[in-house]
Amino acid sequence: MSGFPYINPDNFKKWMKNQEQFSPSMDCNLVGLQAETRFSAKRIMSKMTIESGRANKVAKDFVENGGVISEVLEEEYLIKVESGSFLINKNLVIV
Repeated sequence: MSGFPYINPDNFKKWMKNQEQFSPSMDCNLVGLQAETRFSAKRIMSKMTIESGRANKVAKDFVENGGVISEVLEEEYLIKVESGSFLINKNLVIV
């Protein structure tokens, strides 16, 4: 930890951010992984924001077959399924 005379939480955070392998949330590693949900299509429809496709078809497709995470945003995943794509809160998805 050269350049930092003593360890405190702020210095440790600065040091960790300078490490190449470190990602604060590690969410960037989730792109391309399979995602699914334990909720019903009706609940998923009420919580998702459609990017492409019809809401009922996309939700049903996701519940039955899962999807692939194509982008990670702060509190949401962009998930692609065969019938379209949508944004949904991370808490509703199992990776």
